[in-house]
Amino acid sequence: MVPFFSRRSITVLLLGVIVGALLGLGYWYISPIETKMGWPPISFEAPPDQYESTMIIEVMPPGADYMYLKSLQREGEYYAAKMSSSSFLKFLSETELGRQYYHTPEELAEMLRPRYEYGSDMPLMTLRVTSSDKNEAYYLAGVVPEVFKDYLAAQERDAQLKEYQNIVAEFDSVGEALVEARTERDRLAALAGVDLSAVGPLGLDHLGLNLDYVIADAEVRALERVLDNLTADLVSYSTNGIDELDVLSRLNIGDPSDPTSVPPDKVRGRNALVMGAVFGLAIAWLGLNRKELINRMRPAPATTVRREEEEEDEEEPEK
Repeated sequence: MVPFFSRRSITVLLLGVIVGALLGLGYWYISPIETKMGWPPISFEAPPDQYESTMIIEVMPPGADYMYLKSLQREGEYYAAKMSSSSFLKFLSETELGRQYYHTPEELAEMLRPRYEYGSDMPLMTLRVTSSDKNEAYYLAGVVPEVFKDYLAAQERDAQLKEYQNIVAEFDSVGEALVEARTERDRLAALAGVDLSAVGPLGLDHLGLNLDYVIADAEVRALERVLDNLTADLVSYSTNGIDELDVLSRLNIGDPSDPTSVPPDKVRGRNALVMGAVFGLAIAWLGLNRKELINRMRPAPATTVRREEEEEDEEEPEK
């Protein structure tokens, strides 16, 4: 083994401790709060200043039984990103959650941590809610998913209403264009003395295949087809109305978990520092003694084993 108190050993071990501590602090800084890192050997010096409650949400879009897992994953990622969007946080902030539980969108962004569970066999989202109030953490974990469904339904309603308004505007525009096209066709027909009741080749033959009239008549027929399609869309909206039930059925919400304590930031930082330092020290010690450890792990050479056996045989007659 390498001498423990040699200058080289102390230098390498000290570097290992420093690098490990820095890595531990870096992990603590970028890691989410749910990693906790409050393991038993280190007790809390102060009561926990945060509580956390978790809600599991199952993502089940229409036809989920026949969809590829990758498609379901994209659906779950979309909803997880949507739940952390500024528009939803603003919508949630404006929702009546109880006067004692009011928060700004910025505060809600710190409290809510939705994410898609990539390691799950089923398309699942988890929503973690942290709060200094245990009851608030539990309450928000149960209410926020319901508000999120209302938010999705409102967005779907707005999108369908906007689509309906666009269809109405297009219907009016096509109707005006059709009136103008018919007027133009009638004018061309009157100039040539065409009987508009004549259909097909008779009317065209009588006109002498007037190109302007053919173009005008084709435009009228095309606009009539577009108007028929728009009319069918408007009738469908009038009959079925604006339905957001499809959105509401995509998310299956369970029950929130009981709030658990989250270690204070100082405790989490200290734990990460100690864990990193110990890990760095162990790696540095293994690096210093790697040759000795490798030699010990290798099997003994055959010549050495044979020599030991011969020595044992020589000792037996002497006894």
